[in-house]
Amino acid sequence: MAIVSRKRQSTQDAGQESNAEIDRKILKYEKPKKLKKRNSGPIKTVAKIPKVAEKPDWSEFKKKKKELKKARKGHKCSVYDLIEKSKKLWEKVRRSDCPTEKQEKLTLEIHNLLKNKLDKVVYSHDLSRVVQWLLKIGTPELRAAITQELTSHVPAMLQSKYACFCVKRMLKYGSHGSRKSVIQSLHGKVVKLTRHSVASPVVEYMYSTWTSAFEKSQLRQEFYGDMYKQDKESNVQSLDDIVQKAPAMKEAVLSAVKANVSQILDKKLTKSSLLHTVLCEYLRHCLKEDRDEILLHVQNSLLNFTSTRDGVHVAMMCIWHASNKVKKLIMKNLKGHVKEVAKSEHGHLMLLALFDTVDDTVLLRKMLMPELLGDVWSLVDDEYGRKVVLYLVAHRDPLYFHPTEVDMLRRGAALSNSKKDQEVRMSELLDTVSDPLLEAIANDAGKWISNSSIGMVTLAVLKSGKGLELRRAFGAFAEYISDATKKISEEKQEYFVVEHAGTHLMLKKLIQHDKERLKNEEVTFSSVLVSKLTEPTLLSWIAYNRGCFLLVALMESTIQLVIDETRRKLQPLIPDIRKQTSVGANILHKKLTT
Repeated sequence: MAIVSRKRQSTQDAGQESNAEIDRKILKYEKPKKLKKRNSGPIKTVAKIPKVAEKPDWSEFKKKKKELKKARKGHKCSVYDLIEKSKKLWEKVRRSDCPTEKQEKLTLEIHNLLKNKLDKVVYSHDLSRVVQWLLKIGTPELRAAITQELTSHVPAMLQSKYACFCVKRMLKYGSHGSRKSVIQSLHGKVVKLTRHSVASPVVEYMYSTWTSAFEKSQLRQEFYGDMYKQDKESNVQSLDDIVQKAPAMKEAVLSAVKANVSQILDKKLTKSSLLHTVLCEYLRHCLKEDRDEILLHVQNSLLNFTSTRDGVHVAMMCIWHASNKVKKLIMKNLKGHVKEVAKSEHGHLMLLALFDTVDDTVLLRKMLMPELLGDVWSLVDDEYGRKVVLYLVAHRDPLYFHPTEVDMLRRGAALSNSKKDQEVRMSELLDTVSDPLLEAIANDAGKWISNSSIGMVTLAVLKSGKGLELRRAFGAFAEYISDATKKISEEKQEYFVVEHAGTHLMLKKLIQHDKERLKNEEVTFSSVLVSKLTEPTLLSWIAYNRGCFLLVALMESTIQLVIDETRRKLQPLIPDIRKQTSVGANILHKKLTT
């Protein structure tokens, strides 16, 4: 090597010989003979120059390697040729231009090739896709045959990265009987599968989508201890039944539930309605120490519990029993997801529990309110989002909330370690949201009475408001409804504003609420409304029955100035009112003439 280096160095210095000439000389270089000195010292040798290998033919090399791989596979697996044939047939089946008749023929042919071998091939990526297609487009008889062959292997398939999708197809496209057999194949292994990262989502899909109430209770029983893994009891629907019928077993069953649930929580597999239900049952009966231990595991992943009713009850229990430090952590974890939770069917209850128990309303306002009030219209336009708004402006008002919900929230708040008075807390929260909501109404009054549900929220916001922003909202609102050209579209029908049932009821309640405003020396809606009434507006109102009743409500107001002003504006229109035949017009006429 030293000789080569010196040789190349000398040529580089000379700058005359090319690299090709150097390589040619190296290849012609002959191995030197060993030299022996005259003295008896050690024999020295010159380093051997390595030969430069010839460049292989890579296309030929890859071809031989591929053939060798196929040969090895064919030797290792006896069904290799059948798998290759099946995949080629599948490529024809999956084409969009494949006729239905040909598709049925090919699917039967694929099944005949793979029959009695499905349990071996279903775990691979490519063949699992083939089986999924057979279950999707195959005949009912073909689906039943595949399901029957694979049912006993379902627990193992659920733990496979690819085969688990075949189980989902078996549930989705199978018959009622085959679906039932798939669910029964899980007996004895439910807890193990629920704590498996691959199997858990599929078990949840099965539990929440395809199981009956009786099958759900049987799957839950496996969390109650080993005695329920194979032998199910038809009269045990929940943990409450065991506690009532066998009190002596309560301690052992609760211990088993805690052990099973803890293993799942340790793996953070909390997106499971099966786990949510079992956990909710357990927290109702366990000791305080066990409850605190479980809630400690849960408090960092409460977002995963907002998708089910039982899950959100677990989240609410965590909030009710949490310290102020933990509540701060919960609010921090909610950042970025507040609007999503507020519009959730069950998750919005979690926010209501926070509103009831967090003493530090300044911190709550900084963490949660920017997201809630950033796009308040999207909340008001949502079935569950508007409940969050209503809870802030009309706390536990039975006009807007069901008594069972109010009772649950009241009992939960009583368990909290909160020290601030409830009225003070809700008053502080109301001050935070009132002005932004009133400003939104003043900017676009028409949207806030676009249907009955939204009108209910508008009523609550206007009843709870005060100050300059309320006067602006009243003015914009009265101006909108006094415009005879405005219409409300609902269920493919158009209504005149005061003729719409929901808007009419809302306006009457606002007028009736004026006596409370008068006591507090605040601006009243009826006085603002009367000031906006013009002759064209009144002529358009008296043509409708509900429009006449709205004017009657103004005549029956407790504010004398409103009554006098309404009467003065209606006096010139008595002949027009007399011509109307509606019940409201007759009553209005009597009010004006007596």
